[in-house]
Amino acid sequence: MSDGNDKAGDVRQMNMGKGGLVPMPERFGDMMEVAKLLAKSTFVPHDYKGNPGDVLAAIMMGGELGLKPMAALQNIAVINGRPSVWGDAMLAIVRAHPLCEDIQEEIEEAPGGEMIATCRVKRRGQSSVVRTFSVEDAKRAGLWGKKGPWQAYPKRMLQMRARSFALRDAFPDLLRGLGVVEEVMDITPVDVPGETVVEAVTDAKGVDGLKARLRAVESNPPVPVDVAATEAETAKTEPVEEASESGKEAEAVNETAQAPVPEEVTSAGFWIQKLHEAQSAGELFEIAKEASYSIDGPELEKVKAEYYELAESFKAA
Repeated sequence: MSDGNDKAGDVRQMNMGKGGLVPMPERFGDMMEVAKLLAKSTFVPHDYKGNPGDVLAAIMMGGELGLKPMAALQNIAVINGRPSVWGDAMLAIVRAHPLCEDIQEEIEEAPGGEMIATCRVKRRGQSSVVRTFSVEDAKRAGLWGKKGPWQAYPKRMLQMRARSFALRDAFPDLLRGLGVVEEVMDITPVDVPGETVVEAVTDAKGVDGLKARLRAVESNPPVPVDVAATEAETAKTEPVEEASESGKEAEAVNETAQAPVPEEVTSAGFWIQKLHEAQSAGELFEIAKEASYSIDGPELEKVKAEYYELAESFKAA
């Protein structure tokens, strides 16, 4: 047969997957061809464009988790070489599991601004797994009042921590240590004598920026710093702030973290407008990241779609 007929034969080898909605090649060669096509399309996230190997890996991993190809590409992000999923995607993955009976989430607010997020997960045939994450836990981890989502959406961040702990503990066989993007983003670089371990970079601008930082660390190991000398020099040049001023700043941060989120920020239109106001690819990424903490479902998908289109325009420029 001709090459054209051979290609037609390949297409006939494809089945339509569950529900007959998504083409799923049966052979690895066919899968790679699909990955190449997707990597060239405008329907995949910016970080997958031109990377058919990453596209294929994400699709294969998504298949193990029960996600269809496009859902996997939209919800799996690689941070420091470790695949992670958005918190809402992890919730959907567990809810779809036949052994999941119930998942309940709540945030209890106590006098004095104390908040405790609780997630209860019931797996068939087992006792409920209950995990909590409080303001006190966030303070102990150095997260409370941290610039970014922890100031703008503290309840959402507490909820994501409690959720990730509960879901991973109740379904370890399904999630296999899978990280949650909202959690992994808060992990900071750790330098070990003789070795540099970078667990995550919170200010990385997408996966491309993160990979570039990792390559830079590998090729340029950190130079040892004389901590004592640095502190002494800082003490000479920086004025000592009064304790009362520090207390006022800490109180201001705490008030900001507990401020109610305006209703308008829960709409896709608000975030899409902010995306169009971005002056750089980095600013665009930060806006999209903040949007993911305030909205979800169809509204978040609209913002994601707009983000990927604008990111491509910044790349072209």
